[in-house]
Amino acid sequence: MEATERRIEPGRVIGEAFTTYQTHASPLLGAALIVIGVTSAIDLLLGLTGSLFLVLAGIAVGLIGQFLYTGYVVKLVQDARDGRLDQSMDELFSGRRPLRGNR
Repeated sequence: MEATERRIEPGRVIGEAFTTYQTHASPLLGAALIVIGVTSAIDLLLGLTGSLFLVLAGIAVGLIGQFLYTGYVVKLVQDARDGRLDQSMDELFSGRRPLRGNR
């Protein structure tokens, strides 16, 4: 595989990122509110118990939520860059792509 000689222009990359996030603000913010809301509620409830084990479990739930949301954003941006946003929120969260005959 041959490396491309295309230069990375930081200004262009940052500009594309902001444009992508502005264009898809609704699904990004909606998913963030869902994930942060659910994980925060769980973390709060577990933290109120006073049990060190449950507090640590709440922290783990928060980390899992962050990883889940990061994967969602990566898949959404990948689809947006491909020029199609044809996956449902469920498919974006799970990281699955529908099989279309070719593997």
